[in-house]
Amino acid sequence: MITQELVTDPYERLYNNLKRSFESDADGLPPLTIKYIRENKISIGIDSYSQNFAFPNVNLLTKTIMVNQAYLGFVWCCSYFLLGVSILATETSNENVQVLKFDHRDDYVEMKKVFNWGQSLVSGLKVWPKDMVSPVDELALAIQANALTTYTLSYVLYHELAHLILHSNSLEFIKMVKSEGYKMSHEDRRRSRNMELQADDFALMCITRTNKNTDQAFGRFLGAIVAHLTSILSAHNGDVRGGKMHPDSDERLKRITKQCNLSDDDRMFLNLTKGIGLQLYLAINDVFFTDAIPLSTIHNDFDSLELDISRLIDDLKGRYNLYSKPRQ
Repeated sequence: MITQELVTDPYERLYNNLKRSFESDADGLPPLTIKYIRENKISIGIDSYSQNFAFPNVNLLTKTIMVNQAYLGFVWCCSYFLLGVSILATETSNENVQVLKFDHRDDYVEMKKVFNWGQSLVSGLKVWPKDMVSPVDELALAIQANALTTYTLSYVLYHELAHLILHSNSLEFIKMVKSEGYKMSHEDRRRSRNMELQADDFALMCITRTNKNTDQAFGRFLGAIVAHLTSILSAHNGDVRGGKMHPDSDERLKRITKQCNLSDDDRMFLNLTKGIGLQLYLAINDVFFTDAIPLSTIHNDFDSLELDISRLIDDLKGRYNLYSKPRQ
């Protein structure tokens, strides 16, 4: 077996980290979940052949959760950027300024470079640049990003595991609604979206059960937030509407955030990271604060900031509803 120290491929390092975590955390899951995993030989695998970007998905027949390499790299790049900028913001939070700017800092320039390259993975798998920081580097932020990526992917895996455990008896329904030309009824949409919310809740329960200490609890909850942020940041043309099968991505993020049981300091960092991620999403899609929400607006807390961000995202979704077909 290849040890972590000998792995030089960034994608392989990320997959190995995830696989080890999935196997070691299994004993902390509820007894019935452990029994199901063992009796059904649930496993995870890496899609080494596809060059396309895809979210992890579960094969209800083979009981295998497949992870995509481009997705692994994208999540790491997002984790590196979001964590790095959140740390910078925390370190400079005492400065008497309304808007924090980091463009003059070399470390921020590197973070931005990593994120921009990570965004390119949504278009397809690429060889990791040798002149850019990666998961195999021993830099402090890279190591922290590795841990956050593992927490993020663990949440996503537990979400997929939920479909295996909770929805195996819905296989025919899933095949039916995914079949070409099938028109979903209102009840079909309600059932499908409820299945996704059930899977989110199950994943949150799993990360709560597998926490070994408060630091790990914080990391896992932050991973759950980043999981939904990466879904938002990878949305095609910025369209975060859920389509016929899923709830809207931003609504799922709000829902999960409310369920995170953390200390005030940890929750503040979590909200900071979420705010940075959502503002990044708006900037990528050229959505800026308007006259209704002027740049001079002072947000005294994260709730008021999130309220304004939500208004902008709702406005963007409204425009999609007017000028484009619903997502499938």
